[in-house]
Amino acid sequence: MSDEHNGSYISDTDDAYSAIDIFDVDSNVIDIDEREWQPILLSSSLSIELEPAVAAVWGSALLVAQWLARDAPSEVRGKRVLELGAGTSLPSLASAAIGASLVLATDYDLSGREATQRAIDRNRALWNCSARDACHIAVQRLDWFAVLEPGYVVPFGSPFDVLLVCDCNYYTRSTPALVQTIRVHLGNGGRLVLASREGRNGLADCLRMLHEAEWICFEEACCFCAEPFSAEKIPYVFPAEADSGFAITGQAEASPRDLMWLFRRVPSA
Repeated sequence: MSDEHNGSYISDTDDAYSAIDIFDVDSNVIDIDEREWQPILLSSSLSIELEPAVAAVWGSALLVAQWLARDAPSEVRGKRVLELGAGTSLPSLASAAIGASLVLATDYDLSGREATQRAIDRNRALWNCSARDACHIAVQRLDWFAVLEPGYVVPFGSPFDVLLVCDCNYYTRSTPALVQTIRVHLGNGGRLVLASREGRNGLADCLRMLHEAEWICFEEACCFCAEPFSAEKIPYVFPAEADSGFAITGQAEASPRDLMWLFRRVPSA
């Protein structure tokens, strides 16, 4: 995943854009029904169609979407949900289908936002809206570094109840901007769902910064199993040394795992 997909830098060629731009896709380029779609089964009762030829669905994003649909619909139902570095936005689409009151999928990359808008249009029946303006799911451009600038305004007027951050920990240099973006957008008492493949370059720094922050507290960790699907709670300890990475108690696994950490925003912090 490139920096563009993570929303992790400001491009010199994008001066015409603000930090957040509502995106309107030109649906006349290729008719929505002429594209190649593939159903992604999230639960026995929920399937979402995506374009496999356009962008890959990252492992942690798929597993978080399945976790929400199968095990934890109450995490998003009736709540305001924001996804960072959304890519194909599968967790956002799942949240909308489950019954979130508002879902905002964000990414810096234009092609990702285009694919998300097409997926919104394709799966529109899942969130029961007859027109784009009436739909409670939207896609916008978000640059994490622009959040650091004075005068930044949170979209839709107030912070969110739930932040979904899946496989966004590729570059250590973008970690401070990512953590600040989480802080600015997560409301008091809100839930952060952070998921990643074990060993990503920026993951240890991200977890360490969240652990050291006074405004958020760690609640639990889970390890995903894809076949058959499960999200098993696991004991977790934060690293004691700056260069030690992060540690899961117990023996090291032979291959990287997809892991999820749940945090809660401390009220009024």
